[in-house]
Amino acid sequence: LFRKGEGVHLERSAMAAAEVFWWKFAAGSGSHLIRVKNPGTDVQEVMLDGAVVEAPPGTLAFTGPAATFLQLEDRGYGQWALLADGAEVSPYVPEGSSSAPSQICWWKLEISGTGTHHVRVKDIGTSRQQVWIDGAPLEAPPGTMTFTGPAACLLELVQRDGTWILTADGYPHHQQNPSADSAPALCWEFDLETGHHTLAARCINESGQQFLLDGTDIQAPAGSLAFTGPGGTLLELRQAEDGAWHLVLEGTSLGAGLASFEAADAPIEAYFEFVVPSTGSQHCLQVSNVGRQGQLVWIDSIHVDCPDGTLMFTGPAGSLLEMKLQDNRWMLYLDGTCVSLPNSGGPRVPVMTGGSLPQGVSIDPDTNKYTAAIRVGGRFKNLGSFDTPEEASRRYQEAKAA
Repeated sequence: LFRKGEGVHLERSAMAAAEVFWWKFAAGSGSHLIRVKNPGTDVQEVMLDGAVVEAPPGTLAFTGPAATFLQLEDRGYGQWALLADGAEVSPYVPEGSSSAPSQICWWKLEISGTGTHHVRVKDIGTSRQQVWIDGAPLEAPPGTMTFTGPAACLLELVQRDGTWILTADGYPHHQQNPSADSAPALCWEFDLETGHHTLAARCINESGQQFLLDGTDIQAPAGSLAFTGPGGTLLELRQAEDGAWHLVLEGTSLGAGLASFEAADAPIEAYFEFVVPSTGSQHCLQVSNVGRQGQLVWIDSIHVDCPDGTLMFTGPAGSLLEMKLQDNRWMLYLDGTCVSLPNSGGPRVPVMTGGSLPQGVSIDPDTNKYTAAIRVGGRFKNLGSFDTPEEASRRYQEAKAA
């Protein structure tokens, strides 16, 4: 017995890409599988326990096993639900089926009075959709497109020209990748007769270049790398052969810039082991030259390409990894939660931060070998693996002097 859904409009046709939905439900003395292809269209196909269900195109309600009343319900945004005797049935993923990799979308937005916030959405617009605000999961039905954000602002996910954007009280924000965010400013500190001074430089020799001397914006022509400093001194930025930017004061180099003033005395190497709660899998994050030029980042021994000094990365399963300096020690935060120390609330792998290694040297946790790498022309060149950090350091120094 089939019941044609009242008021159903067949908006999608055979020209649209096929959409397949699976559900598994209990009825009578056993469980049953239903598969629906292109629901609500004129090319809809329904299979129940492997048998084709003969029904007019677009039929949304019919009688199932043990006289169960089955109904397909359009939830919008391409999402469908199955109701069995009025109760919603959980979606089913057949074993061995190939599913598309999870899509992860990121946004960073400023909200007046509350500062900067991060919104992450996984599997957007699907029945598996998950939403996090500042690392905290948002409880909402799958496919929810509007929700309340920080300071009671209205957040809405909108798809425009095939791209998802996030609006906050109607203002659009475009997606942003934490690992490919704009490079942090490089910082220098120096003393003159005029006192203690700081210089911060962003986007050096690129579009949007900016210099801040003691917190004041320096008005310099685009592309200019030399300018007048305190007391009429000549300040100049020069790029070394390894790609690092150095501040030169009256012809004397003050050294390479740091990504933050706090990083000056902080450990230059960090190694973390952590578990992603959503998957239960263990991973490792290794960072060399933390917060400095020439920084190298590996997640599970795979190099992560990101600007020097970047302390926020996209981790496994779309997690947000962030390093923070606390008590002169680098700490790791996963989705806003510190995972650097054991947590009495549940099992968690503690983080271990390794001791300092020579510049240009890192350790591969899988092989316990020491790797030497040097930056040439803005890119990193692997110089080989060695049994000791001293051997790797010598190879680095040889390459640097060449």
